[in-house]
Amino acid sequence: MFHDRGVNNKIDKIQERALRYVYGDDVRSFEDLLEMDGSVKVHHRNIQAMALEMFKVKNGSATEIMNNIFKINRNPNRPATRSFDSNPFCLPRANTVHYGHDSLGYFGYKIWNLIPEEIRQKQTVAGFKNAINSWFPSICPCRLCQNYIGGVGYVTTHD
Repeated sequence: MFHDRGVNNKIDKIQERALRYVYGDDVRSFEDLLEMDGSVKVHHRNIQAMALEMFKVKNGSATEIMNNIFKINRNPNRPATRSFDSNPFCLPRANTVHYGHDSLGYFGYKIWNLIPEEIRQKQTVAGFKNAINSWFPSICPCRLCQNYIGGVGYVTTHD
């Protein structure tokens, strides 16, 4: 999930070639092939898988390693000052970009905030999984979905 654009482009190219082979189609665009297949890019699938793991942590059915990465806020008296403060997860301290903002725990927290409330409130893993499979954030917070400008850094563009 945390690789550079070159690796991501290679993954997309392999997925595109596989879809072209399966459907025997050398004309349609990659997006059309994905739609025809009823699938999404691997990057999207990774984000959905992360959301599913966070749901499992929230509901007590995750593995110990996931519980250590995505920590639940155990302070029930914490005031909710903004709408996204209803997030049950603790935002990890981010002192650096590489070990902070680009960490799994930090990214997971950001993704959880983007999931619509009706999906977050699902009661079962199966219900959440079905709902999350048709969701993808309109504004992805990862570096792959941001533009890089030399001397400035990564900037988010809104379509």
